[in-house]
Amino acid sequence: MRPWLHIPVLIFLGTLALATWVAFRDVPLERAQDRPVFAGELESLPPALPDGVLAGRLLDEQGFAVPDADLSTQQDGRLLWAQTDERGRFELRGLFPGPLQLAVNVPGRTPEILAVPAPTLQTELRLTRPRDLAPVAPERSASDWGGRIRNPLDPNRLADFEVWLVPIGPADDLRSGVPRRVTTSADGSFRIPELLHAPYHVHVLPPDHEGALEPNLLVAWGAQAPRLDHGSGPPTDAWELVAGELYGELRAEGSPVRSALVMLEALIDPDTERGETRVLPPAQTDRDGRWSVRDLPPGRYRIRVRGGGLQWEQEVVLDPRTSLEVQL
Repeated sequence: MRPWLHIPVLIFLGTLALATWVAFRDVPLERAQDRPVFAGELESLPPALPDGVLAGRLLDEQGFAVPDADLSTQQDGRLLWAQTDERGRFELRGLFPGPLQLAVNVPGRTPEILAVPAPTLQTELRLTRPRDLAPVAPERSASDWGGRIRNPLDPNRLADFEVWLVPIGPADDLRSGVPRRVTTSADGSFRIPELLHAPYHVHVLPPDHEGALEPNLLVAWGAQAPRLDHGSGPPTDAWELVAGELYGELRAEGSPVRSALVMLEALIDPDTERGETRVLPPAQTDRDGRWSVRDLPPGRYRIRVRGGGLQWEQEVVLDPRTSLEVQL
């Protein structure tokens, strides 16, 4: 064969290799009938969870490190909180990009709100109000507070839930409390020592939450969190979860579809043209096509399934303390 005849063959083989790499660069979703759907073909994947980080040191007006300071900010209905160590270092995770309003509470100082342009690493934040100008804080009383959660849907699953207390009122108000959180024990009990007497909103979050103040398992989507008037109102020892569970089985042509994505979207305000929604982390079907998502507040959900050549969508209403099977 003449040497120049190899050129078309080489071009053909190179094109075939490139096409093969493009077709198989995504990991396929498995299906019992071995008809994969590649991740690049999926539509309407949920947006990634926020992963911005604000980290660095907190300094006073003279450039000295500020230890034991509470730093908090709110984004998209979530309260994020961190505390400085003995060298003034802190790390605040789970942030969206963009400017922040960071509330700083230091014992013996007037609370401040600092403007931060965007989440960034190795930043230095400086307090602007001299300690000498800090007003004398009113005498604040405090006492231990605690209680127990109840989980009617799964009475034996009570450990590692997080109870968050969010102060009601401006962060720079000397009469406000400070954010506190605690993890429940195996019997659902919890206790916060020396809680400042002030009003708070109570949030109970699932064990695997991503640092957000939702889903609050005490109320339905969009509802106001329960109020705690610590030190003045009637004590509440028991907090009952209203969360439910969605589950189902995905089958096609009589066979289970495994490794398919089941994506949930909470329709918080579905009656408006651009209703408020929350996209939740997706579930994946197992080898038998089964899936389940628990710790879901009551409300309306949009369920979308992508995988195994299937595209399917449905809306369901989850009642309080209910385990609802979704027929696919």
